[in-house]
Amino acid sequence: SDAPVNLGKVFRDYVNRNISFRLENQYKIWSRGSGTENFVLEVNINYPEETVLYTPGLWQTLKWGWIQYLGILVIFVYMFNSIKTFVFSNQVLPTICNPPGRK
Repeated sequence: SDAPVNLGKVFRDYVNRNISFRLENQYKIWSRGSGTENFVLEVNINYPEETVLYTPGLWQTLKWGWIQYLGILVIFVYMFNSIKTFVFSNQVLPTICNPPGRK
């Protein structure tokens, strides 16, 4: 929305929110050697979904793009070198070697 943000209202709402939990204790005590080797602890934690919006900066975007570019470049360089080696070593294409200095 285009409405201006009222920081006072945001802080008041933040301070007045209800954050609480309920602990139901049935006073069971587990001690080693009481007949069973282990015990089961069941915990349910309910928390609201939170949306976090993040906009990366210019340098983070450039760094991420550079890493992706290098990852793809390594794959293509390896692939093209393998194809080039295969083509020239198996003489798939006719080639003529001219040593340097001869015309």
